Amino acid sequence: GRGEVLMGKWLGAFIALAVLFTPCFIVVIFVGASHALIAFVMADLWALLGMYAGCLLYMGVFISLGLLVSVHSSGAGVALARALVVWALAIWIVPSFAPYVAAALSEGKPALMVEANISRTRFTAEREGWAEVARFIRDRGWGEHEEANWNLDWGTWSDAVPRLQAVLADEADKVALAALSTEVMRAQLAEMEEVAARLKAGHMRDRHREVKLGQMLACLSPLGPLTFMLTDLAGTGVAGEFHFRAGVERFKGDLVAYLHRQLAERSMWEQVEAESFPYFTYRPEVEKAGAEVLVYPLILLLYAIGFFLAAYLRFARAEI
Repeated sequence: GRGEVLMGKWLGAFIALAVLFTPCFIVVIFVGASHALIAFVMADLWALLGMYAGCLLYMGVFISLGLLVSVHSSGAGVALARALVVWALAIWIVPSFAPYVAAALSEGKPALMVEANISRTRFTAEREGWAEVARFIRDRGWGEHEEANWNLDWGTWSDAVPRLQAVLADEADKVALAALSTEVMRAQLAEMEEVAARLKAGHMRDRHREVKLGQMLACLSPLGPLTFMLTDLAGTGVAGEFHFRAGVERFKGDLVAYLHRQLAERSMWEQVEAESFPYFTYRPEVEKAGAEVLVYPLILLLYAIGFFLAAYLRFARAEI
């Protein structure tokens, strides 16, 4: 019957492509494994098998799509022209414009505006902190010292405190200045970090929604689910980017907690050991790609089955 003919064409094309693709894929794996900087583990092998299966599904999608274009065309020239149009739409136009459409549909402030608001908050907190320290300096009668007349255009006010301490004769005055400035710095740091964290969290939520919307729109093309599946299995791409950003935010939180702890335990101008500073570490969590990756091969499978069924229905009704 016609169904067997169409299935035979699909299987023949699929086997031909798979026979060509499989050796190339194996060679690439061996070349990568032979590199001194690459050490495959079991999790990497499972990820590679997932990538291989995703590529085979992608081939199946375009074989089904090719059959669909073929049964709707009366000649080879028309079929080729329509195939080129479909390719441009599915592989070029839809994935390329999906991020722009998502950005236009999403609400939220641009990153530069968020950074500007954070900088404005920090400058305001810096100015208020220096005003409090300067008032303390005037009350103590240290205003005649050149180091006490600090301009914030020259740098942060914390740069002025050690300069003023160096010219004060009384040790008690130095201790009082250090205690007051440390307390002001602690309050200023808390205010700055609270506002910055709130603004950044809101911006990241907006960006996350925008990226997810862009991914959904890109999945209107078969190239979208394939790309997201491969990059998620590799720990790169969208999933890797969010994982990296989460690591950066955790590091920032550790650094702020460290600074608060140091300000609580000692004066901010006392020497600290460099080894005690927190440091940033990052490792792609390929093994934690998550259940979300399984959505993409299902989308590819639906495309392959849907295009094939559409081709079969058209072929079954066609006059021969």
